Amino acid sequence: MASADRVPSSVRRPQLLAALLLLIVLFASAWPNAAGAEPADAKRAQALAHFKHGNRLFRNQQFERAVAAYGASRSLLPSKGNTRNLAIALSRIGRSDEALDVFESLLREYPDLSADDRARVDREIRQLAKRVGGVVVRASEPGATVVIDGRVRGLTPLSGAVRVTVGAHSLKVHKPGRRTHESTFELESAEQITIEVELPALAKSGRLKVSEASGRTLSVLVDGIVVGKTPWQALVSLGSHVVALRGDDGFATEPVAVAIKRDRTTTLRLQALRLGCQLRVDPIPPTARVLVDGIAVGDGTWQGPVRCGTRTVEVADRGYLKRTRRVAVEASVPTVIMVRLARDPSDPLWNQDVGRFSLGVALGAAITPGLGGPLDDSTPGVGGAGRLRFAYRFPSGFGLGLDVGALAIPKDGNARAVRSRRVPANTSLETELEEQRVLRALNLGAVVGYTIGDELTATLALGAGMAFGDVQARRTGRVEGVDLTPASDNSLRQRVGGAWLALAPELRLGYAVSRRVQLNVGIQALVLLALDTPSWRTDQDDAFASNVSGGSFVRFPADELSGETTWLIVPSLGVRHDFF
Repeated sequence: MASADRVPSSVRRPQLLAALLLLIVLFASAWPNAAGAEPADAKRAQALAHFKHGNRLFRNQQFERAVAAYGASRSLLPSKGNTRNLAIALSRIGRSDEALDVFESLLREYPDLSADDRARVDREIRQLAKRVGGVVVRASEPGATVVIDGRVRGLTPLSGAVRVTVGAHSLKVHKPGRRTHESTFELESAEQITIEVELPALAKSGRLKVSEASGRTLSVLVDGIVVGKTPWQALVSLGSHVVALRGDDGFATEPVAVAIKRDRTTTLRLQALRLGCQLRVDPIPPTARVLVDGIAVGDGTWQGPVRCGTRTVEVADRGYLKRTRRVAVEASVPTVIMVRLARDPSDPLWNQDVGRFSLGVALGAAITPGLGGPLDDSTPGVGGAGRLRFAYRFPSGFGLGLDVGALAIPKDGNARAVRSRRVPANTSLETELEEQRVLRALNLGAVVGYTIGDELTATLALGAGMAFGDVQARRTGRVEGVDLTPASDNSLRQRVGGAWLALAPELRLGYAVSRRVQLNVGIQALVLLALDTPSWRTDQDDAFASNVSGGSFVRFPADELSGETTWLIVPSLGVRHDFF
């Protein structure tokens, strides 16, 4: 368990997947009587209207509002269509745990799904399971309400693990007469963790009495948790609390802030009205505090009745810039908004660590216009390259690292005419040769770089070191019109070692998929400066069969197999894991 001082980004999918999900939404809606006669009753007609409205919102990529529309349709009359589309829309806005629950409900409630629909659902469930973990909350007191990210998850002892998405979350465990537990936790992968919670008796408290002005019996919510029915009174902890009333008949009150003082009784007499509208606020990060019309209604997701019209929503969290939105709340369907906060770069939260170690892997292509030397022509060489990087990044963004890499580049050459020598007669021969070369090297070097950004990053780095390897050369051709036939498999091949000074400027762009894992793409310009240029060795005879006149040997000239400078461009994809 770790404090949520880093917050994962919401789930983002590429446009291709968005298009796929859109096709799923539009494919076989499976709505009863949708293509036939008008629905038989008003309830069915209203549910169908919400369903169609949700499809329009989804096509316009208004996924939060689509969730509300599909949810309203399902609450009136569940169907295959509104259940499936609700799950897909939930997945699109990163509420993966809820999406997984709804997809499983779809399979459970509609066993007659077609084979194609069931296959789609199974694929979605497998993908969602990678982004969902579980938390087991064990409290010292039974009957305590567990709230995660503003959502009530049940009473202790819970029957099992609560599903939550990978990332940071807020936890609140409340029981009247006990000190409320509030903390944050983080899932770094699709794992299951256990949190032990102590709920000591309140040592300092005040009494809160709540009633409804007209005498209605309504549920009392204190800090978003249902604590009883009106009229209600109990000891609560000192400080500020938010109180609201809600009833099944549509009567409710908007949240009201109240301050509780020690050994004092605070009385609230609230007037319930038919407020007529519903508002849901999903903050990112999910640990952020939500204020509606200036009243702090809680941490994490908040949903409740409000007056219709324009409402002011504020979202704030430590380390982030506060954001305020004016929201038009309408009565047709619940209004759902997602408020994403941007990090405050000046906040000490993001600079309090001393740095971080990381291990990165990158794989890509190695492209060169030529290996250099007299054997080159205009055709490029394309091979592969890979690298491991162990680095340390300072809070300022500067970093130091160590690279270990490897590359291999084949390069074919055009036919050319040379003068070879017959051995032992030492006479000149007209020879036509074709060259094939492969440069292979292992490189080790130091890296210095600078990184900007946190979720989306850009890194400019410069590496310098040594590369050690060889150039493998193979020669074929004709001597005075006679095909050269090797006397052995290795007679026309040489592998000549070399050493190079390596310089490598690089630009990488990265995206943090979690607190510790980043995917990145980059391009590197690798310059190899030869310290010992590999050349075809003439200290051995290049043996051929007796079809060379006299059964003698041929010795080729000592051509350089690479140039003094070799340029390469290395585009690559990579992944980096940070250690804290």
